[in-house]
Amino acid sequence: MSKVLPERIDIARLADSQATLDGSVPVARFVRLAEQLASREGSVAATFVFGREDGREVVSGRIEGRLTLVCQRCLGGVEVPVVARVDLVRVADDAGAAEVDGAHDPFVAPTREVVLSELIEDELILALPLVPMHQDDAGCTPPGVAPQGGDQRRENPFAALASLKKQPRHKKN
Repeated sequence: MSKVLPERIDIARLADSQATLDGSVPVARFVRLAEQLASREGSVAATFVFGREDGREVVSGRIEGRLTLVCQRCLGGVEVPVVARVDLVRVADDAGAAEVDGAHDPFVAPTREVVLSELIEDELILALPLVPMHQDDAGCTPPGVAPQGGDQRRENPFAALASLKKQPRHKKN
């Protein structure tokens, strides 16, 4: 079992020492991600390598785990593998973010102290599938819909109209 990553880090100190962090974060820490989860059990693994480029702190790494999301077809839980590649540069504000080249994505953090679980949560949210659903339809039925299979015949809602069409029309005098 990997160690739990710290909640807060000093990104400048880690970048200066070219540190590597490797560990896990409990899914229960992710507040903004909670509404898309069917279960807050488990954890995600993360590896980060810190350094400096052009005087700025950079973070690269990988986040991976299996999240239990809400299936958009049946509204039940569906376990989805999620992998996020991280290649960030820390900037102090939005103006600094506009100056970042295409090699890195900007990460706005006004101070040296960064809440690591928020950084991980941001990357996970970006890596989620747009519409999480079970891959096979077996056992995945939308609420209020009878499961497929068997000899279930539904009445055609237009059958009544067909019978009206067959009736003779009466002329008005």
